[in-house]
Amino acid sequence: MRKDGGMVDKVEVWGRGGMGYEMKKKSEGMYVVVELKGSGGRGGGGEGEVEGGA
Repeated sequence: MRKDGGMVDKVEVWGRGGMGYEMKKKSEGMYVVVELKGSGGRGGGGEGEVEGGA
């Protein structure tokens, strides 16, 4: 994204909390909201989920 002129505009850490279902034997995760800015020229969605290695 950065090479195409995009950038991270804002990061808001909501903290740890329970997930609706287990993933990789974990029932709790870290919730983070990341706002991204870009030209919008390259498709690929907008909203989505990103898995972190915490």
